[in-house]
Amino acid sequence: MYNLHRQFHQAKFLDYYEDHSFLANQMGRCLAAAGIYPEDTRDENGSDRFHHFHPTDQLQMYRDPFARKSAYYPPLKEAENFSPQMIGFHHLSPYEMRVIDYVLYKLKRGSSPTVQQ
Repeated sequence: MYNLHRQFHQAKFLDYYEDHSFLANQMGRCLAAAGIYPEDTRDENGSDRFHHFHPTDQLQMYRDPFARKSAYYPPLKEAENFSPQMIGFHHLSPYEMRVIDYVLYKLKRGSSPTVQQ
């Protein structure tokens, strides 16, 4: 990460005040200068591993005309949109992160939680 940080500050194309580019665009340029390029992170079924919206929004994404029109890859229907090899969600509260972590990694089907006294 240090090399990327150093590359970011040394790159000649980075001048926020002259070209008024957004941070994401500039970060993309910086990553490209370091030899890092975007690639398709969907699984073999076309389901997303990275989710840029809240899970409840992601479930209904296929119904949204704007999302269908503007998405690079069209959203799949409901649960098909979620890969079994899911990596992350954006826009979750800390509480929601803990609940999802519990459901995905700790909860076992057919088991009941142990009550501690």
